[in-house]
Amino acid sequence: MQEIYEIIQTPRAGKENWDYAYHAGLVRAMQTKLLPLNVFADMASAGSYKEAIECTAGSDYGFQPDEPIERIYSILADARNELKSFFKDMASGSPIASLPEVEADMSNLRLAVRRFAAERPIGEDYSNAGTVPPEQFESIFESDDYSDLPSHFRQAAEESVLEYYATKDLRSIDYAIDRIEFQWHKKLAQDAKLVYLSDLTAARIDLTNIGMVIRSKFAGSEEEPPFIAGGFVDIDKLKGAMFQSFDVFDQIFYSTDYEPMIVSSVDYLNNNSSFVRFEALCERHLQRCCDVADYIAAGLQPLIAYYYRKIIELRWLRIVITAKKNGLSKQFISDRLGV
Repeated sequence: MQEIYEIIQTPRAGKENWDYAYHAGLVRAMQTKLLPLNVFADMASAGSYKEAIECTAGSDYGFQPDEPIERIYSILADARNELKSFFKDMASGSPIASLPEVEADMSNLRLAVRRFAAERPIGEDYSNAGTVPPEQFESIFESDDYSDLPSHFRQAAEESVLEYYATKDLRSIDYAIDRIEFQWHKKLAQDAKLVYLSDLTAARIDLTNIGMVIRSKFAGSEEEPPFIAGGFVDIDKLKGAMFQSFDVFDQIFYSTDYEPMIVSSVDYLNNNSSFVRFEALCERHLQRCCDVADYIAAGLQPLIAYYYRKIIELRWLRIVITAKKNGLSKQFISDRLGV
């Protein structure tokens, strides 16, 4: 029975597409330049900010040992924009070519709606990789008119604002935008007939829903979280977990791929009152989902996997460099990265 669950809850690779044979080969070559885990382990163990930077010597980022952190942030932002442009070019001709733009729009919206809810200036410090120019954000929220916006942006903006007004909870903004983003990823996957992207999105939905359960339980909330449909784990199972103690989560989720990470995350949370292990294990799970694409000789699956692997690498670099700059402990950094 356990074997059946693993088949269902691990992303399926799907069919090969020889129209994208070159693309698969190219990203396989680029994948060899991704930073291995031992580099991040060394960065976490480094004695100083400068030593952490030196651990990246030989990488494509070109960090200098005395590089100001603002410059590093700029390099990482440029690398993220280049990644999105690369993905769009490589996926040209496929519906999923718009995936990075949708993600950039959703990321921008999370920040903009939070600022709007907190009655702070909307500003223009957003990614330029989306479909809506950052300089338009302020007028959009001042006028409360979303009619001329792309449908995914309009839907996410309207629903996130409404849910915030209903709950007065800033986290509801993130959940509303997550829901729309995942819906659009599923739509793109369906249009492109890419079961791998659909299943990868289902795994991301699961991790978001499980995070809702753990956070709500830890906060002592009795309200049912706004679970997102479309994951592998049945929502009734998640609802049932809300009425159980953490002690029996291993039994509740034993039939899923997530049981080990849930047990480890809850144990760490109970001992440290921190979600850093959960965040780390979510990223490690997504990396394992990306490994599925390694078995495809030709197609867009390796490109999708490379995209998410690179996104995680950029996030980890920013996390560890920021943590070192602020003097956070080696143990905390290691726990957050899961290395």
